[in-house]
Amino acid sequence: MESVKSIFAILLFPLLSCSDFGIHQKSLNLFAKDFEMANTSESLTKMLELYALEGMRSKDLSILKTALSFELGMPIKSIHFEKLNGTPEETINFDHNGLLYQSSIIPRYKMIVAYQTKELFTSRFTIGKDIDNQWKIVTAIATSK
Repeated sequence: MESVKSIFAILLFPLLSCSDFGIHQKSLNLFAKDFEMANTSESLTKMLELYALEGMRSKDLSILKTALSFELGMPIKSIHFEKLNGTPEETINFDHNGLLYQSSIIPRYKMIVAYQTKELFTSRFTIGKDIDNQWKIVTAIATSK
């Protein structure tokens, strides 16, 4: 009986280890490398290419550009990904100044970027796949009420 359990465990292990996260690990690592390269760029263009911007209002895009200008070029210590756990900050669904906002794409994972700074600054990004099946950073898109 014990040998049957062992065989079952050996056969089941590959199925359990092939989680959704495991399947995407290689493409997520490539996205992290793209993020690192964009971070060292001298313009925001490369970094903005990593964001799902379709449908974003120009005012909101300007705010995003300003925020990015403070982080661009900061030395990166590490980047890792985590599954979403359902906390409110992982999704975009809010009302601001009479506008409803939603996620530009469906959130799939968290990307945590630790910077090599005195303060050990860390940024958290929610990412998902766009219509072209490319990983992108989720943005807030205004919709009408």
